[in-house]
Amino acid sequence: MGKMVEKFARNIGHEITSIIDPGKFGNRIDAPTIKETDVCIDFTNPACVLNNIERVVSLGKEMVVGTTGWENHVDLVKEWVEKNQTGFLYGSNFSIGVNLFLKAIEKASEIFAPYMEYDIGTWEAHHKHKADSPSGTAKAILHTIEREANRPPGSITTNSIRCGSLPGTHTVIFDSPHDTITFTHVARNREGFAQGAIKAAEWLKGKKGFYTFNDICKN
Repeated sequence: MGKMVEKFARNIGHEITSIIDPGKFGNRIDAPTIKETDVCIDFTNPACVLNNIERVVSLGKEMVVGTTGWENHVDLVKEWVEKNQTGFLYGSNFSIGVNLFLKAIEKASEIFAPYMEYDIGTWEAHHKHKADSPSGTAKAILHTIEREANRPPGSITTNSIRCGSLPGTHTVIFDSPHDTITFTHVARNREGFAQGAIKAAEWLKGKKGFYTFNDICKN
């Protein structure tokens, strides 16, 4: 994803001021490496993302994070952002289509809420290198359904598949004894995620506070 974000950013005229990849470049996040940077974009992994966030915001830089698997620490990150008076934006998925899909699921869940004969389930599939399971998008879908369909936390079943080169796929199932209704989003490639991340960086520049990609999609 980092390479794709770099490529897309250059193609539309943005300047890449720094690439942090200790394995390839031997560098790290510090004042000299991001001195000329307006907005930092992180697509790494759950094991290092919190450390990356703390370093970037402590240096007063705005930051867009597409890494998932750290959502239990959101309150801590909000404290860092507030303390350092910088801008931060998180997205479990930067695809415009996925965020429209979430809005469709939100509306569908609201419609199905009174009809308790419909059981609700979800499943998602990704390539075998996907680190977190379930995905951040799958968690967002679950929270949306629980809230809008008025279902108790943990009552909705979800399954995750990690295999080969499967494209990112998310499905929601509304099932009754008489029929089944399904909603599915399939990502054809990662270009939409890169485009969304750059859009987020453009939107965040100059702002202070904690935001999510949904704040962009509202506009």
